[in-house]
Amino acid sequence: MNTLRLAGYYLRFHKAKTVILVVCIGLTIYLPLTSHWLVAEFDARMSARAMESGETPLIIGLRGGKFDLVLHALNFKPLPKGSKFGVVEMDNLRKEGYSTAIPIFVNDHAMGKGKEKQKCPIVGTSLDYLEFRGLKFARGGPMTLIGDCVLGADAARLLNSQPGGVVKPEIELGGIVAEQMKVSVKLNVTGVLMKAHTADDRAIFTDLKTAWIVAGEGHGHGADEKHNIMLNPAHRITADNLLDFHFHKPPGKLPLSAIIALPHNEGNATIQLGVDRYLDSEKPLQALAPDVVVGEMIDVVFQAKRFVDASQVAVTVCTGLFLVLVVMLSLRLRREEMETMFQLGCSRATMFWLQATELGIIGVAGTALALALAWLTLDYVDGLMRGIGL
Repeated sequence: MNTLRLAGYYLRFHKAKTVILVVCIGLTIYLPLTSHWLVAEFDARMSARAMESGETPLIIGLRGGKFDLVLHALNFKPLPKGSKFGVVEMDNLRKEGYSTAIPIFVNDHAMGKGKEKQKCPIVGTSLDYLEFRGLKFARGGPMTLIGDCVLGADAARLLNSQPGGVVKPEIELGGIVAEQMKVSVKLNVTGVLMKAHTADDRAIFTDLKTAWIVAGEGHGHGADEKHNIMLNPAHRITADNLLDFHFHKPPGKLPLSAIIALPHNEGNATIQLGVDRYLDSEKPLQALAPDVVVGEMIDVVFQAKRFVDASQVAVTVCTGLFLVLVVMLSLRLRREEMETMFQLGCSRATMFWLQATELGIIGVAGTALALALAWLTLDYVDGLMRGIGL
């Protein structure tokens, strides 16, 4: 106990040196610990999403960046403009008979209320998606009419809405005849899903027709055809005005942003990937196995991590040499102090344990600092990952 007390007195007296040593040790532990956890967590989340529900789906979308397409279909990450294709492609997929097709159309979002101004993507899909993901209702039930929507657990919290309430999409009006004009209808909330700890928690699920109306692909008129419903920001789609809504494009040309294809068996998955229109680089669509694409993405991350690890080894060696130098200089500066203690009756073993205790306290403090910084970093990054749907 006396040794511990003396070590504490010495470290408090030499505060500057103590703080520098603690920070050096803390950062040396913090950097590799945090990077390892982040890569492992990213790998786990991406792989779990790609293999969720015990099935390996295929992702079908416009040819281009495969990472972007997979992140869009699995996590609703926005795609570049012009990345849509006609819903007729889903009909073609179903006719082939190899897979169950689940449409995905993500174009708009609603903005969270209060301090958390976070986007909640509006996902046009079918009820098959909820079944595929194993999503259960905490309150209410599924959408049944155009204009209905179901909220993920986080979306309900961010939008402060419950079954019976409404959700208003963000609108980008650029003039009455603007090309990018969005519909200002309010969506009727019919249900809230249980927490799934995935990108689905932040999503607003609607049927495709509702998502198309929100995107401006369709609109409705009043009884006199003069009052366009899409220009009335207080309007809600109801059973009474449902038939007033219509679309200006042929049904087959209404847009999708991705298709999740669930092959009926492993053989069908192989056949589906080998369909000519997905293999031919001249064709507009591609079919991807998300687990393979995610694996490639993780490989890129691990390559970057190996470079970071090599840098961290160099930093650790330099830090270790610095600590050795500091200890050696400290021993030289404390030579008279040690001689005095020896003359007062302290054994060399006691002086050794005093030095060891001081280093132990610095090591424990440095480790505690590293763990605290790692916890804060991981908590912050966890929020960022959830914000992008991981």
